[in-house]
Amino acid sequence: MKDTKNILILGGYGRVGLEMAKLLLRHSRHNICLAGRDLTKASRAARELNSIHFGERVSGVEVNAALKKQLTGLLTNYDLVIVYIPFTAFGGQIAQAAFDARIDYIDLTTNDKKRQRLRELDKSILEAGLTFITEAGFVPGAPSLMARYVAAHFDSVTDITIGGLFKEEKMSYRSLIDLIPALGDNPETFHGGSWQKAGLTMSRKIDFDKKHGIRQCYPMDLAELRDLPDKLGCRELGFYSSGVNWFVDLTVLTWKALRLYKPRWGVELGARLITWGSDKFTRPSFTCSVNVTVNGIINGRSEKLKLTLQHKDPYRAAAIATVPGVMGLLDGSIKQPGVHMMGHLLDPERYMENLWDMEMKVSLQGLPDTWHEEYRANEIRLVDQVA
Repeated sequence: MKDTKNILILGGYGRVGLEMAKLLLRHSRHNICLAGRDLTKASRAARELNSIHFGERVSGVEVNAALKKQLTGLLTNYDLVIVYIPFTAFGGQIAQAAFDARIDYIDLTTNDKKRQRLRELDKSILEAGLTFITEAGFVPGAPSLMARYVAAHFDSVTDITIGGLFKEEKMSYRSLIDLIPALGDNPETFHGGSWQKAGLTMSRKIDFDKKHGIRQCYPMDLAELRDLPDKLGCRELGFYSSGVNWFVDLTVLTWKALRLYKPRWGVELGARLITWGSDKFTRPSFTCSVNVTVNGIINGRSEKLKLTLQHKDPYRAAAIATVPGVMGLLDGSIKQPGVHMMGHLLDPERYMENLWDMEMKVSLQGLPDTWHEEYRANEIRLVDQVA
């Protein structure tokens, strides 16, 4: 296995792509290519990164992901493709191109069509010895790893509540193109031994931190959570997200009620309105935060632990949360043929240490006093770190 790999970031000169490139330049010796439809933007971004990092490890290239033959031809020159562009226009075409080029693959998006294509390709990917990692990033990606990490502290788990707070200075139009169609999904939570539909009335009040306080949060679907009740033995599990601001929340409710998430024009208009409303009405302080609260039994006693990940920049947070998977795949430590969700493949303990090292704020609260001493003795730095 060669030490230096060639990585293509599709959507590489976008904000997440650039943050990903910066982290990989700092934490590895791999070569990086920023790919997108605009060669001028890709080349300019590559020059800027090379000037900062004093080398020629970054290049830029023009590619149209809608042209499968062109994309497949380009991918044959690389060891790994990292994908952060909207999937709604292409379905599983990018994943198919990666398979045809016989390279490994990581994406940071959640999309039913993509998941369906990956399921269809799974056997072929396995037989080819390739590793495809899907639904990487902060959300999706980190929540299931967080739940697995906290649950490992318990002898038995009763319930898990996951809360998300996302206050961005300006929401990404490209991300919203993927997210708006999901407004038609009926969210489900795990309750009474099965996944059940959860309406807006099944909201939860979740305490994020001293600065952002207690927020009303509403149920949302995360595909990565579906297998966790069986794996962790919990009786209740749900993911709940806080609203953004009054304008964005009202737009979301209107799009759901009028089913405007279905036509393409509705998706594009909704993305524009939400992007504008986020920029206009969201006030500091900005943050993206996910916390996982687990109730269960430790040494015969009922205990509650809460793990929080937090960063002020959502784009950097998405990159930080993905890089451990990228590095593990490139060094072979998590190389496992087939299709895997990031949150199911990585080792949770190592993952939390990686996030800490890349300056993600990490906090584990509620440990018994005797465990605090053990954590500090073993230089585990996750206890009560978020103010």
